[in-house]
Amino acid sequence: QHLLRERLLTTCGFLWSSAYEVLVVHLWAVGWLPSCGNGDLSLVQLTRGGCLLEDPTSLVDVATRPLWLVWFLLAFPLTIQFRGIHFFFVHRMMHPWFDRKTSVLQGDIGAFLYRHVHSLHHKSYNPGPWSSLSMHPVEHLIYFSCFLLALVVPWHPLHLLLTKYHTDISALAGHDGYGPPGANDVGHYLHHAHFECNYGFSFPNYLDRWFGSYEDGAKWLKPADLSKTQQSKLAD
Repeated sequence: QHLLRERLLTTCGFLWSSAYEVLVVHLWAVGWLPSCGNGDLSLVQLTRGGCLLEDPTSLVDVATRPLWLVWFLLAFPLTIQFRGIHFFFVHRMMHPWFDRKTSVLQGDIGAFLYRHVHSLHHKSYNPGPWSSLSMHPVEHLIYFSCFLLALVVPWHPLHLLLTKYHTDISALAGHDGYGPPGANDVGHYLHHAHFECNYGFSFPNYLDRWFGSYEDGAKWLKPADLSKTQQSKLAD
């Protein structure tokens, strides 16, 4: 029953990401998100809202549009970085901001979202690959909202496909539950086990380190299992 629930909800997650993808393509097609035009991109274009980057017609066309080429290449790593930042904050938002027992009336929207939405994902206490997108529909809506970056910056269809595959597939590795040769994502495994740590990607995990929510698991190990480095950290 547990596995059937995960399979159903993860399949629904793939449908949600497809719905966001279709929405962006539709907005391009009807012109609500306009074409960026045949000219080279300007700095103003990068700040006035999303548009569709058109394919150049030839290598000569690319050579005459250097800013287009720079942005096209730069947008790939920037899209992944945005994914990481977006995931960290929307994930943290769905955990209690103060205490699990607080309510919306006390200003803790995170506690409300955890009890009524995100706790469904945490039923996968010992996660496996099917746990990846096993979420409440409201959480799917929030998780896949990273597609809406297309409304803000110029995007090529390849950037859209990168977002589609990254949202669908990267979560599988984070929940596979295996060490090498699996993903060995100890950080997210600890999150499922202890709830209030490691909200972001395990690599890179700079956001958890900056916001003080990073845990390497040392404090839950028995002293005999700790390395000397871990023992010294705990002593400090």
